[in-house]
Amino acid sequence: MSDRQKELHFIQADLAPERYEDQYISRFGSRFSLQFHPKGRGVLPVGLGPINTNLAAFFAAEIDGELWSLPLQYPAGFDRTTRSIDEFSIHRSMTTAVLKSEADHPGIDLEWEFTSPFYPQDKLLSSAPFFYATARLRNRSDSVQTGRVLGGLENLETRCLPDQIGVVQAMSVAAAFRGPETKPGRLLHYQLGMAALDSGAHMELVETSCAYWQTAQYDYALAPGETLEFSFVLACCLEEKDIVSYHGEPCSLFYQRELATVEAVIAYAADNYAEALRKSRAFDAIVQNAPFPQHMKDFIYWNFHIYLGGTWLLRRPSGQSLYTNYEGGTGYFSTIDVEYNLAPFYASFWPELLTDQLSIWAETYQRGNRRRPFSSGPRHRIMSHDVGGGFVIDEQVYIPGPMPVEENCNYILLHYLYYRYTGDSSLFSRYRVLCCELADYVLETDVSGTGLPDIGTNNTLDCFDKLLRDMDDQVFLGVKAGTALRVLGAMLEDIDGDSEAAQPYAQGSEAIIDSLEAEAWQQDHYVITISRSKPEGWDTASPLTTNGMAYLFFTGQPLLLDAERLRSDMLLTQQDYTLWPSMGVWRDLTAFYLGLRPSTEYKFRPDFRNDMYPRSFNAVAMLQAWAGIGVDVPNKRLIVCSDADGRFPLPMLADWHAGVVPEIVVKNGQVVSDGSDLLRDFCIESASY
Repeated sequence: MSDRQKELHFIQADLAPERYEDQYISRFGSRFSLQFHPKGRGVLPVGLGPINTNLAAFFAAEIDGELWSLPLQYPAGFDRTTRSIDEFSIHRSMTTAVLKSEADHPGIDLEWEFTSPFYPQDKLLSSAPFFYATARLRNRSDSVQTGRVLGGLENLETRCLPDQIGVVQAMSVAAAFRGPETKPGRLLHYQLGMAALDSGAHMELVETSCAYWQTAQYDYALAPGETLEFSFVLACCLEEKDIVSYHGEPCSLFYQRELATVEAVIAYAADNYAEALRKSRAFDAIVQNAPFPQHMKDFIYWNFHIYLGGTWLLRRPSGQSLYTNYEGGTGYFSTIDVEYNLAPFYASFWPELLTDQLSIWAETYQRGNRRRPFSSGPRHRIMSHDVGGGFVIDEQVYIPGPMPVEENCNYILLHYLYYRYTGDSSLFSRYRVLCCELADYVLETDVSGTGLPDIGTNNTLDCFDKLLRDMDDQVFLGVKAGTALRVLGAMLEDIDGDSEAAQPYAQGSEAIIDSLEAEAWQQDHYVITISRSKPEGWDTASPLTTNGMAYLFFTGQPLLLDAERLRSDMLLTQQDYTLWPSMGVWRDLTAFYLGLRPSTEYKFRPDFRNDMYPRSFNAVAMLQAWAGIGVDVPNKRLIVCSDADGRFPLPMLADWHAGVVPEIVVKNGQVVSDGSDLLRDFCIESASY
């Protein structure tokens, strides 16, 4: 690797898979997460304020007379008879994190499984703020082992539900949130609760050196080789209503109307225990059964809970739900360049989450920016980078300014992915004028005559040097602009039959393609920029070339650039990625369609520790990319570009209410349907780029 490449932050992917710095399990839409810290720090709450907010919870198992506790609040051992499990390994699925104790407790294998129930398009189940926590003990000794399993909170207050499920505690928790940049923070108040879910539990006060704990306890007697499980629910409930302002309209968390108290949350968790686990296991199976390597699955699991930790599912005064998402710890709502990465999940599993945001961006654009009127809105035809922050959705917060070409293109591309995956044209028809305004701006950013943007080129690589960040005639943005212009023209023709309106966008895309093929190709790779200024490093190979074309691969469409050249370009950079791991993921996703098998090993940016930054959840698109699957619902067409054998799920075509996820089967290069009625009208074909 050259010194210049190192300066450009292209880093060799030499890290072992399955090693990630931050470990979470999170709830969808309700701001409730737990972070696991093996080897010293224990288990910390995240969604209830800053990461160092205490969560006075106690999970323990008595083994050979000693209480072995998960340190949800305290990293050190409690006293001589209460010991902390500081050593544990973590094993995941989409909805679970299993903490396997590696402590020295003789005769018993102990693990705690935390479950965050999730099922696509089930709003209440997925967003109700609770976790199931199950202790699993296995006797590996030759004799009967006896003891107890405990779960509880500090002994401050105890209540009981009408059906006699014992709430170990319902205690108050206050958490301070800071707002980003110009947005105010606030203090929020929660009720925290815990209950035993299995029969046979009894209440008992436990004293340790740091607190008194009101616990629900199970007694056990384990025969040699026997395994037993004991389950609890850990829940919270936000006391404040109307916490997010959406253009002046007060919005509460979605769950608060049905589940207004922590007792109600616990009762819901208890009443729906079997159904919640059934649905969650069905959702888990989609990735678990995918025919690709375990380290890729683990990467998807890990990213899913980072993503979930930033989600907001709100309810407007009308009762209508509203979804938005934080850009990690920045506290920005619905950052478009991040949501471009998350859109494969939305379009495949829950399209409403994308339609909500497309509407939020459109309304925010139409209102313009009060604090920075020069930055975005219809006057400038520039889409906002974000739509607010903290607890207020109203206008862009991000101080460095907009990313005009990239965000305009992202908005168009998001409409396109939604249309191709759902067949619903109504959303584009609603926002057609806006999409054309944004595209007109992109066309006019070319002042050098190459077709590629020369102004408004500040992009998502905002922490890199100028050559990557905001250079004129950059190939990365040129490809994205060419793709956005092409798909806009295609939607105008397909949906509206308006070839005249489509023509300037199709011509703009062709001009970009012609320049890229004539000027950006250098023997075996596409360069970083074709700027006439020829800055140092302009002709370096980059792993970013195919980023903007990803949605074309996903939908089985012709590519902007020559496939053989793209293969050569990708082979030169297939072991490289930038400090944004998601860029390496995009490269790898598109590589599968070109018949390559990249490393698929990534490391998170070190300065984003504890930030729940969700960019690399674009990895979920590996579900279709591994087999090179293109999905075009309006034309009832599926293509498969790979000869990789296996059964490949098509969640974008699922009937979630009926619990049916169709699959296609690839065997010895032949592609067939699994026989599902959901695929009856589709033409399934093998193809190649």
